[in-house]
Amino acid sequence: MGRKQNLYPPVKIEKLHQSAQKFQLLMTQASLLINKINSSSTFAHELIDAAQQSNKKKVEELIQSTGLSIPVISHFNPDGIIFELSNAENGKGCCTLHIALQW
Repeated sequence: MGRKQNLYPPVKIEKLHQSAQKFQLLMTQASLLINKINSSSTFAHELIDAAQQSNKKKVEELIQSTGLSIPVISHFNPDGIIFELSNAENGKGCCTLHIALQW
């Protein structure tokens, strides 16, 4: 019997390492937002209030007030909010972090 031919390309870990490094930035940025929600009842109240009123502009202002340096897309409904943090470059890139919180 002959050797089986490998159907997969050789394993390369460089891109995975690069993605993990970029993802760490997203986690650091996410911590700013989560820490603000945890540490400020006023902030949390204003965030929920604005979202329940479908005041997207106010929600975005509140998110930016946390000191985030990357863009965040938010989606909310009566049950909670989803934050999408991405460091994709020109629509391409490695990483997106979704945070779903309920209220």
